[in-house]
Amino acid sequence: MIGEGQYCVDILNQLRAVRSAIKTIELGVLETHMKSCLAKSCASGDDTARDKQLAEIMGLLKKYE
Repeated sequence: MIGEGQYCVDILNQLRAVRSAIKTIELGVLETHMKSCLAKSCASGDDTARDKQLAEIMGLLKKYE
C-alpha cells in the first residue's frame, strides 16, 4: 500500500484492522490455553504446576495493558 502511494489514513485504518484481528486471535489462544492447560494443572492437584500456569497467564495479561 505504501509503495503504491495509498493515502496514509487508509493505510493506518488497515493497520488498525490487522491489530484488532491479531488481538482477537491472541485472546482465543489464551482462552484455549486456560480451558485446557490451566484446567489440567488445576485438576491434577499439583499446586506448583497450577501456580506456574497462573504466573504465566498473569505475565501475559500484564503485557496487554
